[in-house]
Amino acid sequence: MTTLETSRRWASRLLALCLVAAVWGAPQPAFAAPGGKGGRARALFFQGTRAFAAKNYRLALHRFRASYGLRPKVVVMFNIAMCQRALGQYNESIESFARYLKQGGRRVKPQRITRVRSLMNHMRTKLGRLLLRVSPAGATVWIDAVRRGKAPLVQPVLLNPGSHRVVVRRKGCNPHTGTVRLKPGQRLTLPITLKKRMRLARLTISTTVRGALIKVNGGRPRRLPVSLCLPAGIHRLYLSAPGHQPRTMAVLLREGQQKSERVKLEPAIQLRRFLARRTRPTSAGIPPVRTTRATPFYRKAWFWSVVGAVVLGAGAAAGYLIWRSTHQQDAFDRTYGLQ
Repeated sequence: MTTLETSRRWASRLLALCLVAAVWGAPQPAFAAPGGKGGRARALFFQGTRAFAAKNYRLALHRFRASYGLRPKVVVMFNIAMCQRALGQYNESIESFARYLKQGGRRVKPQRITRVRSLMNHMRTKLGRLLLRVSPAGATVWIDAVRRGKAPLVQPVLLNPGSHRVVVRRKGCNPHTGTVRLKPGQRLTLPITLKKRMRLARLTISTTVRGALIKVNGGRPRRLPVSLCLPAGIHRLYLSAPGHQPRTMAVLLREGQQKSERVKLEPAIQLRRFLARRTRPTSAGIPPVRTTRATPFYRKAWFWSVVGAVVLGAGAAAGYLIWRSTHQQDAFDRTYGLQ
């Protein structure tokens, strides 16, 4: 066991004895009957004294605060400050010591005043100093759910060592929420820049076709139905589905608007029929033109007329060639006496 731990143990024991002596040395009329408010305050005080001697500082602080709430005596405020100092709550301990000196006034001995002020100065050296550089100006700063003022903060904020939650808010900007950890006596500068809040709207897209996909402003495809949170303005949508004609459309969204669109995708065959129907005359008194199936060329009369002429010509040419070859053979035989 070190010398420092030994001195702290004896100091806590001495403090407990001093607290008990101070209570017993107080005027008896200050406490009411055991069942009254004064009796409960006295019982809570002794419970806090025993908890402090056992180094259960949180329980001791709770008991001393309850006792002070029933009967605000100066010695109880001194004990509250000592518990806060032992728990590392230096800011709160400094405030409690200042209240103790103010409440005690001339009743506090000069030696005790010197000791308390020395403790207060020592705890100020252990406080962390956090300087926030917030942009833009006018943002409100909260640290550990306590409002610290509006930016810019010229002076650093004195904080106990440990973790602290920092929240910065400004109208028209996205809030900043973060955690900062300070060591004893550390000086830290934290820059915070708030981004302007985007004016958002919600768009819900659905369709009757299963497996349909949508691209918003050329982004990655998403499966329908889908609900999107988009900035206010004009957005270009591209919808597609297997076996259907893709569709491109533009949607205008206003700030805070919630818009729903149900898009119909036309199948490819029906689309061609629709376009064919649009080419027909629709004027009053003119009957629509009936479209008939085209007759193949091999079923038409002109085709077979040409085929017949070609066949007859080929037969005549073949007969002429056969007759000529026979005539030449007979002439050859007569000439050389073969007949």
